This record gives sequence, C-alpha cells and structure tokens, in this order.
Amino acid sequence: MGDYKCTTCSSGEIQRLSMVYEGGTSKVDTTTRGSSSGIGFAGGRVGVGSSVNSSRTRGTQMTELAKKAAPPSKKLAFMWIGIGLVAAIVVALFAGGFGIMTLLILGGSGYLAWLGFQHNANVYPGLKDAWTKSWLCHRCGAIFSL
Repeated sequence: MGDYKCTTCSSGEIQRLSMVYEGGTSKVDTTTRGSSSGIGFAGGRVGVGSSVNSSRTRGTQMTELAKKAAPPSKKLAFMWIGIGLVAAIVVALFAGGFGIMTLLILGGSGYLAWLGFQHNANVYPGLKDAWTKSWLCHRCGAIFSL
C-alpha cells in the first residue's frame, strides 16, 4: 500500500475498510428443489402420494472481518413513526378512543423519529467520512485513519 504503515505495529499489510468490507460481503440467491413419494397401507387399501417442493434463500453473507469493517449505518427514523401510529391505533381501539396514552405514544415515537433524523443529518455524515478514511491492519487488527 505504498509508504503507508499501520499506526500501531508499523506493518505495511494494511487495507482500506471499504475494500475489506466489499471483499468479505457477497449476495446469496439460491433455489433448492426436492421431491418425495411414498406408498401407504391402511384399512385394506393402498395409497400412493408424491410431492415436489422448492425453497429460495436470499440475503447477504459476510465474513467476520467484513462485519468488523462495516460502514456506519443510518438510524431508521421512519420506523418510529410507523411503530407509533400502529401502537396508537391499537391503544385507541382497546381504550375506546384517543386519550392521553395515545398522545404519549405519538409524542414519544415522534421524538424518537426526530432524534433519528437529527442523527442522520448531523452525526452520520461525519461517521461515514471517518469510515472512508479508515484502514485495517491485517497483522495486528488495528483500525486507524491516515
């Protein structure tokens, strides 16, 4: 990696966190198919049956090193709005109308959503910038910025 060295052990075996993360992350999309058949005897009768099945698996597979090098994540601010609305509706239905508890739920979820939006607007950009400038030492495991 040029003249760059680990700030902890002075090793040259370093790599950007973004490249460690990308190299250890892969998409998974598989389909498994199977079949079975059988014969059964009951009550003096013979029964025959068969089935065909398939299963699909989708997702992301990551190495432990890629997990360590993962970028910072944004807060799920809109999730709190949805949770608050559903909880408020459920409480209103069981309580017989909108009351103080419903307002507290809506206010609390709104506040948590606001905190998430504030984090995404003010804190996340700095975390993401620091991540893009960070490196991993493959000898000692230190994460550092250059």
